[in-house]
Amino acid sequence: MATLDTHKAVRELTAAGAGEPLAEKIVGVVEEASADLVTKDYFDKRLAQTVAAGTALAVTVAAAAVAVAEAI
Repeated sequence: MATLDTHKAVRELTAAGAGEPLAEKIVGVVEEASADLVTKDYFDKRLAQTVAAGTALAVTVAAAAVAVAEAI
């Protein structure tokens, strides 16, 4: 998952002229907004797992359909 070095972000904002309370508030808002974000690698891995599971399900359903058709 993506991470934010909050201490570094506050230092950079205050060095750029933001007051410390404002810098802390900005970092807090950004941290909260990004809490549910994932990396591209994590997304790609989960997508591949989902596709594999869907493919396995499709194969299982097809095999069951063939079995039913042969039994009729």
